[in-house]
Amino acid sequence: MDIIKDHRPCIILDLDETIVHTQECGDTGALNIYFRPGLKIFLCDLSESFNFMVYTAGSSSYAD
Repeated sequence: MDIIKDHRPCIILDLDETIVHTQECGDTGALNIYFRPGLKIFLCDLSESFNFMVYTAGSSSYAD
């Protein structure tokens, strides 16, 4: 699908605290990542009417 030719509105979602919640594990620095409840249904419903992109102010290693 060519997003330029697709005339659905675009919504930008923030990764941090909107899509996922992360917690640092003690001294290891590892992250526990928790998806928000209902996220899969929300994204499926959203994709029917909108294009969406995900944004984060975090580092690229965090986002990956």
